[in-house]
Amino acid sequence: MDNNKKETIKPSPIDHSISVVQPIIPVQSTPPSNTPTQQVETATSQAVVTPQPKPNNLAINPAPATNTPKPVDPVIENNTIPTSKPIKITIPNVFTPNGDGYNDYFVIEGIENCTDSKLFVKSSSGKVVFQSSNYQNDWSGDNLPDGVYLYYFVYKVNNIEEKMSGRVIIKR
Repeated sequence: MDNNKKETIKPSPIDHSISVVQPIIPVQSTPPSNTPTQQVETATSQAVVTPQPKPNNLAINPAPATNTPKPVDPVIENNTIPTSKPIKITIPNVFTPNGDGYNDYFVIEGIENCTDSKLFVKSSSGKVVFQSSNYQNDWSGDNLPDGVYLYYFVYKVNNIEEKMSGRVIIKR
């Protein structure tokens, strides 16, 4: 053969036919797991990688096992957790200060569990008719006429201030 001859390469003819894409058929179907793996599905000579759900951070970076005890909160350890019991405050909507010994005072049930109790009572016109900075269930209506009065009760439970207000009827 002669080395001076040039070899010409002829281009191959262009294929104008339509190619058909085959659907991807899974080889094996398994339920997702919490392990960081990937499932490979194959079809004719193609490989498709399907991502798995991400596991929680504890599975990826588990905490190192140590033999050191966890720190203990001294308040919990000594059982000195401050506790409070729920209290129920009941304020009447009517009282009858007529001297018969029954329902003669404006008695707030549960007041013994309160501190710094204050009571303000106003007439329907807005005039203060009674006030006490340390109420002890001792208001008898002070010879006020029968009618509707507005009260405002402020008290503390576990050093938390609470407020209640409403109407009370004096009926002799």
